[in-house]
Amino acid sequence: MSQRRTMYTRIHEKLTINMQRLLAVLLPLVACTLQWLLWDFITPYVWFLFFPAVFFSAWLGGLSGGLTATLISTLLVWYLFIPPVFSFTLGNSASALTIAMFVFMGSLFAFFFEHLRRTTLRTDEALALLARVDAMETQRQHTMEELKHSEALLNESQQLAQLGNWELDLKNDVLFWSDEIFRIFEIDPAGFGASYEAFLNTIHPDDRAMVNKAYTDSLTNRTPYEIVHRLLFPDQRVKFVQEWCKTQYDSEGRAVRSSGTVQDITVRKLAEAEIFAATSQLAATLDALPDLLFELGLDGHYYDCRATRAEQLAAPAEILIGNSVYDMLPVEAADIVISALREAHATGRSHGKQIELQVPQGQLWFELSVAEKSVGSGMSPRFIMLSRDITERKLAQKKLDESYRELEKLTTRLEAIREGEQQRIARELHDEMGSVLTALNINASLLARKIPAEMAGLRGDVAEINRLIATGISAMRRIVFELRPTLLDQIGLVCTIKSYLQQFENNTKIICNLEFPEAELILNGNQSTAIFRIIQETLTNVSKHAQADRVSISLSVLNDSLILTVSDNGKGFDPDDLRANAFGLIGIRERAVMLGGTTSITSLAGHGTTVRVTLPVNPSLF
Repeated sequence: MSQRRTMYTRIHEKLTINMQRLLAVLLPLVACTLQWLLWDFITPYVWFLFFPAVFFSAWLGGLSGGLTATLISTLLVWYLFIPPVFSFTLGNSASALTIAMFVFMGSLFAFFFEHLRRTTLRTDEALALLARVDAMETQRQHTMEELKHSEALLNESQQLAQLGNWELDLKNDVLFWSDEIFRIFEIDPAGFGASYEAFLNTIHPDDRAMVNKAYTDSLTNRTPYEIVHRLLFPDQRVKFVQEWCKTQYDSEGRAVRSSGTVQDITVRKLAEAEIFAATSQLAATLDALPDLLFELGLDGHYYDCRATRAEQLAAPAEILIGNSVYDMLPVEAADIVISALREAHATGRSHGKQIELQVPQGQLWFELSVAEKSVGSGMSPRFIMLSRDITERKLAQKKLDESYRELEKLTTRLEAIREGEQQRIARELHDEMGSVLTALNINASLLARKIPAEMAGLRGDVAEINRLIATGISAMRRIVFELRPTLLDQIGLVCTIKSYLQQFENNTKIICNLEFPEAELILNGNQSTAIFRIIQETLTNVSKHAQADRVSISLSVLNDSLILTVSDNGKGFDPDDLRANAFGLIGIRERAVMLGGTTSITSLAGHGTTVRVTLPVNPSLF
C-alpha cells in the first residue's frame, strides 16, 4: 500500500513539473500574441510584454523553463517585431545589442529563480528534516514512555503470574534475572553473583545435579528443556519452580546465549499433592466398597462404571459404557433404575429401590442408591449410582421369613393346643369339680337340717361351710370362664361378649358401648376365641392403665375383612414410648398375626387410645 502511494506521489510530482514547463513555454507565445494585438499601442516597447513572460516562465519552469522562454521570446521578437519584420536580418547593431541584453536578462532571471528555487527547496528540506527530527524525538520519548509502561506492565504481569525471565551470556558467564525471579528466589539483587554457579547454589541440594544435567544435556543435544525442581531456604521452607530454557548458537555451532523463564508453582504442587492424596483416598475407599458404582445420564445411558468384582456386572464395563440400561438389563429392572434416576433428579437423591438380575452365577439382588452429580452449566444431568449386592441379605431374609412362617404355624398350633387344654381343664373343672362342689353344697344343706336347734354353734359352722362352698363354686365358674368361655360354644360370640361386658361394667364401673353388624357373624372357633381374647386383653389394659370411664367396642365387616375397634377416653400415651414388656399389646398383635391379620394402636396423651384389629374373613361366612 505504501509503495503504491509513493508511486502515485511521484507521478503527480512529475505531471506537475511537466505542466509548469508547458506553461513556461506557452507564456512567450501568449506574450507574443498580446504584443501583436496591441502593436498599435505599444510599438515603441518591443520587449514590454516579453520581460514578464520570461520572468514568470523562469519562476514556473526554473532554469530550463526560463532559458527556453528566453530563447522563444528572442526568436519571436527578432522575427516579428524588429525590422525588417518576418526576417532574422538585423538592421543595425543596436538591435543586436538589445537582443543580447534581453537574452542576458532572461538567462539571468532563469539562473536567479533556479537558485532561488533550489535554496527554497533546500530550506524546505531542512525544515522537513527538522520536523522529522522533532517528530522522531517525540516518537522516541513516546516510545520510551511506552517502553517504561510496558516494562511496568511486564513486571506486574510477571508478579501476578509468579513468572520471571532470565538470560545467560555464555561467552562472558553473565546471568540476567528479571525482578520477579529475585522475588521468587528471595534474593537481594545487590548480593547475587549473577553467574550460572550462583544460580545452582540457590537450588535444593538434592535437585542441583538433576538441574545441571538437564541444562548440559540440552546444550549437548541442542534442544530446549523443561524441568521442575525445588528451592531450599535458610528457614527450611521449600518452593517448587518450573523452568523452560532454550539456547542460541553461532554459525560455528557454539552456544552463545541461553534464555528462559522460571515460574513459582508451589501452590499448584501443594494443590496437586492434596488432590493426589484425596484421589488416592477416594480410590482406596472405592476399592474397599463392595458396591458397584455407575455414572449415568437421566435417560439411563452409562458413562462410567467401577466394580471390584466384574462378575457382578450385567455385561463387561467396556460394553456397558455408551449403552442404555434398557440395552443391558431386563425391562423391569431398567424401569426401576430410571425411576430412581428421576427421583434423584427431583429430590437430589434416591435410596432403597431394589432390582433382581439373573447372571451366570445365579440370581442376584441389588439395592440402589442414587445421587445427582454436579455438572457444568448447559450440561445434561449426571448421576452417581451405587448398586449394593444384597443377595445374601435377601436369602437370609427369605430364610427368616420362612422361619417366621414356621414360627407362626407353631405359635398357632401352640395356641390351639393351649386353648384346647384350657377347654379340657375348664370342662373337667366344670364337670367334675362342679359336681363335687354341688354335692358338697347339697350334703351340707341336708346336714344343716338334721342338726338340732339347741346346737346353734354347729349350725353356724355348717352355714360357714355352705358359704365357702358357694364361694368355691363362684371361683370355679370364673376360672372356667377365663380358661375357656363355654358361652362361646353355647350361645355364640356376640352374647358371650355382652355377658363379659356386663360383668366388666359391674366390676370396674366403666361404661361399655358395643356395636355389631346387623347380620349374624358366623366365625370358626379360632376366630371367635381370638376376638374374645383381644377384647378381654384390651379391656384389662383399660382397667389397669387408661383411667377411662367409657369404652367403645365395635365389630364391622368391610369387603373380606373383619374389623374390631376398641376405643377409650382415658389418659392415652405416646406410642413411641411403648415399652418392650407391654405383654398385653404384644399378645394382641400376636393373636392377630396368627389369623393373618394386622393391628394398629393409636394414642395421644389426654385423648385416649384406639386399638384396631383387622382380620381376613371369608365373605361367605356372613
